[in-house]
Amino acid sequence: MKNQNKKTLSSGKKAVFYAAAAVLFLLFTEFALRLIDPEIIMVRGDDPEMVYSFYPNRKGISFGPEYSAEVATDSNGLRSCDAAGHAANSAPLLFILGDSFAEGWGVDCEKTFAYLPYLGHYRIINGGVHGGSASYYILRSRFYLKNIRPHIILLQLFDNDLDDLDKFAPFVTTMSSGEVGDASPAWLAFIPPGLISRTIRETSLFRTVKRLYNFSRGQKTPVKYFRPGRLPAGQPISHEEAVKKFGALRPLKDMSTEYSGQFEFYKFRDRSDTDAVWKSRLDRMEIYLNQWARESSKAAPGVRLAIFYIPAKEVFAPGGITGKLIDASGNARRAKRDELLNANILYKIIKEICLKHNITLVDGQEIFWDNPESYYFPGDAHLNPAGHLRAAQALQESLLSQ
Repeated sequence: MKNQNKKTLSSGKKAVFYAAAAVLFLLFTEFALRLIDPEIIMVRGDDPEMVYSFYPNRKGISFGPEYSAEVATDSNGLRSCDAAGHAANSAPLLFILGDSFAEGWGVDCEKTFAYLPYLGHYRIINGGVHGGSASYYILRSRFYLKNIRPHIILLQLFDNDLDDLDKFAPFVTTMSSGEVGDASPAWLAFIPPGLISRTIRETSLFRTVKRLYNFSRGQKTPVKYFRPGRLPAGQPISHEEAVKKFGALRPLKDMSTEYSGQFEFYKFRDRSDTDAVWKSRLDRMEIYLNQWARESSKAAPGVRLAIFYIPAKEVFAPGGITGKLIDASGNARRAKRDELLNANILYKIIKEICLKHNITLVDGQEIFWDNPESYYFPGDAHLNPAGHLRAAQALQESLLSQ
């Protein structure tokens, strides 16, 4: 019996030893990987009210072949600028919502449309963060409108917001009316819940294993934000060089595969012609935008609402995004402008919502019409500095003139 107890104790000691050795090995591996890991995590993935949001007081760099821009957040987890000339505390407040375009992906903060037209006119809260959708903007509006009373709320929308509705759906409850309820993080992404889960998912070890797994499946895992001083070698190329490298503006060859099918709704002319997937997305988009307008007006009485709609750059290609509308350029293209602009069922929904709720519509299809290729990064497809400047000019005309 004594021998048996000794064996049990010995086995227990071995188990503790091996467990401790495994923990030390993992900690050492994490330490070693962190020394060479170029990525900084800028976004918290388990926000209880918004599902995800920027971490406060962090600094990273969005870097790609065409751009390099510092992204810094303030104590409220919002991208912030140190631009001179900001308005006084007594100036009206402008609250901006949107995705990576509002965040200003790849562009220095002071050169984005979120700041350019308003210096000296408005105090600015830029709530833009990449990966947004209409359902997400409702949660984000609720969170911030509890404590602020803006004069204007500007909602920026992009074509892939429709596709992102499905990606965000597991993280939010849906009421019987079809409207957005509360944040409801998917169980798989949050086990174990809270700090432990987030800590594990943000370790260099976890992300390295994830990259290797994706690589084994032929998938890339790009670095969203680089640590300062950890940028890849080389400088961003010029716009002209990017056009040569990535190609000039052209329609999508395969609507179902390019950009993962995010813009496939352009194949349809009316909602009645769509398949079940796109009809559901379009219906939900209408419900959510109506809900956003109604809740925002209630939370901030007297607020002025505006929507800035940005289309995919291929909309401006010869023949439109599908290449099948018209094949013309110059004066002939301008003569067919209405045909191109209205071959967009998402735009029709946005326009109807704006008319219904007296929302100012700033239409990117119109403001980027002339010389559109100069306003987008050819490869990345976000607005470049020239695009942000053009947007700022249009927003200034629409918002500051009234």
